Amino acid sequence: MGGLHKKAMNKTILSFILISGFAFMGCTPHAGKEGTQASDAGLAGGFSQGDTLTQTDRNAFAQATAGHDFFADWMPQRVSRQVVAGTNYRFFCKVGKDEGTVEVFQPLNGLGRTLVTGINGQHNAALVIVNKKTGKELGRYEGETPKEYVGSLQDDFKVQKSKARLELRSAAAGEGYVWLRDFGTIAVKRSPAGYGDPLTTLSHTEGELPEVMPCTGLVEGHYRVVVDGTYGYVEADRMTWDALNTF
Repeated sequence: MGGLHKKAMNKTILSFILISGFAFMGCTPHAGKEGTQASDAGLAGGFSQGDTLTQTDRNAFAQATAGHDFFADWMPQRVSRQVVAGTNYRFFCKVGKDEGTVEVFQPLNGLGRTLVTGINGQHNAALVIVNKKTGKELGRYEGETPKEYVGSLQDDFKVQKSKARLELRSAAAGEGYVWLRDFGTIAVKRSPAGYGDPLTTLSHTEGELPEVMPCTGLVEGHYRVVVDGTYGYVEADRMTWDALNTF
């Protein structure tokens, strides 16, 4: 099961497993013509202010969301850009009467695919396929065909879109599960700062399944869990988060 789980976790279609960062931010529109960028857009590490969309921006959004009807009603209005080894885009979109944000990473030419990396400020997040009638979680979203969702749990599966829907689960919203990524132990602290004696420890022993705990939030670089009715905190960069527990 561990190998299958690792395979599912490594699939990148809308798996959004990054660090929490952007959230419905009101950026000042950049006053400029089509094709211009804010003054800091070319600086590595700096996001531009909400710029007018260029055709290059629209192409990046289209490439990242192509074939995913979850984004059918998401209409980008403005964009912020960050130059890294490629470009991070933060698209500000209209979604019906609402608004939302989509983050996209576009690698340098020829070095990989353009992918969605976050939705509505939620990283450490994933789309889950849910039965429309019962609300039962069927598995992780991995892709889709015109009539079916493709998902994974312990094995890959397909389900008709008429019988299922997609739901976004995230650590920031207090959803999903966490476990220690590498073999060893980690202290469950009483606060992100680590004051006081640890509440307990989590372990991952070679040859055994890791200890898994429900995630109740993402706070100051730590996943929040509950131990005997008390909040505890574990360092996010040492943990793995998943929308579902398949151990």
